[in-house]
Amino acid sequence: MPRGKAGSAGSLAWGRHMRRWPTLSIRGKLTATVLLSTLLPVATGLSGLALQEMRELEQDLVASNVLTATTIGHYSAAELAFRDRVAAGRTLEALRRLEYVESAALYDADGALFTSFQRSAAAGIPARLTPPPPSTRVSRVDAHLMDVAHPVQHDGVGYGSILLRISTASLERRVRTYLLTLGLAALAIVMLSVLLALVLGRWITRPILGLAAVARQVTERADYSVRAAKRSEDEVGALCDAFNAMLAELGARQQKAQQAVQARDEFLSIASHELKTPLTSLVLQIQSLRRMAQRFGSLDQAPPDVVAASLEGVDRQLKRLDGLVGNLLDVARITAGRLGLSLEDVDLASLTRDVVERFAQQAAQAGCSLVVGADTPVRGRWDRIRVEQVITNLLSNAVKYGAGGPVEVSVAEVGGQARLAVRDHGMGISPEDVPRIFERFERAVPARHYGGLGLGLFITRQIVTAHGGTISVTSQPGQGSTFTVDLPLAVPAPGSPAA
Repeated sequence: MPRGKAGSAGSLAWGRHMRRWPTLSIRGKLTATVLLSTLLPVATGLSGLALQEMRELEQDLVASNVLTATTIGHYSAAELAFRDRVAAGRTLEALRRLEYVESAALYDADGALFTSFQRSAAAGIPARLTPPPPSTRVSRVDAHLMDVAHPVQHDGVGYGSILLRISTASLERRVRTYLLTLGLAALAIVMLSVLLALVLGRWITRPILGLAAVARQVTERADYSVRAAKRSEDEVGALCDAFNAMLAELGARQQKAQQAVQARDEFLSIASHELKTPLTSLVLQIQSLRRMAQRFGSLDQAPPDVVAASLEGVDRQLKRLDGLVGNLLDVARITAGRLGLSLEDVDLASLTRDVVERFAQQAAQAGCSLVVGADTPVRGRWDRIRVEQVITNLLSNAVKYGAGGPVEVSVAEVGGQARLAVRDHGMGISPEDVPRIFERFERAVPARHYGGLGLGLFITRQIVTAHGGTISVTSQPGQGSTFTVDLPLAVPAPGSPAA
């Protein structure tokens, strides 16, 4: 049969066996699995042993003949030196007693044949040996013959070379005997494995089938509270434990998935509301500007203070919209692990004063007085924009949740680190809410009372962590909150522990 057709027939047969696999019983699959899992490693291991043994046998044969060539070459140095062909021939004839030596030859210093010995004409001898070997050289003639060439020297003077043509028949016989022994051992191991698989199959499949019945019941009812009965402490018992643990995990994940869906829906509702609010205000401001342009012919003719107020409103809503979109983009970068830092020398005290100054109008509208303690420079290498974002988020929350009270901001160097503290005197945070306020989309107050997407503190913590720092909060309901950020003066290299 042509090779292509044979390969195609083999592929079809393999495909038929694979299609039958799902219909096999557990016991049949167990038998097949044990057979394959035994046959493959046994075949691999025995093949490795066979190859290793073959290499060692060949190395032994080569080493033995190298020693023979060295010995004959030692005794042939004088015969080559004095051109004594008769004595050299008698020396080579002594090799006839070694059945694996098919032929041998001595060559003079020019590589010309000096004398030779051949067991049969088929062995053959090269008429010249060029170039003469400077050291022992082993080469294959064909599948059954190898040549061992060795220089003939005495006291460092070269007189010629000796060539032994070796038959590998004895090596092949030893290899065949070894392979036959390994094959019989492999067959015995496989037969024992199949017998063991058949015996174990009956014992193992019974409890497994019972477990399958419980799994089918769970699937039909979609009731993850059902549990499989454990009747033993062996592997099947461990399987029952794992199955029951899986059911418990599935039940917990189902509950978490329902909570996640609920949280997603709530977030989408909040996000749509938060995004729609500035867009609605923006549309109203633009419509107002359009009416003024129509009324006065152009905005240049309208009252400047009215136009300025409308443009200020547009700018304010655009900034708010930009902040919301920026938070969503930051969350996407954090999730993808792409929150990069652009480090530069920064004075945290000066940067804090600048941010506080920008918040003066917003704080005044909320009835908050801003108290800043950042007179002493605190310099370090940080990402200026990201650190500014941290200060902005903390100060914005303090003004929002501490409306009507003072907000205290301080910057100092403590223990070789820069410390930023923002304290408000507002509603505070309950102890049970503290662990979750740094998670995404989380908030400690109802969304309908306070705006925002619940991302500010999550982003803040990620930025602080990226700088190798820490953020913490101390709070009591009704007594306000203090957020403390500690930053190393230099961001540690990736993989090194944070200071």
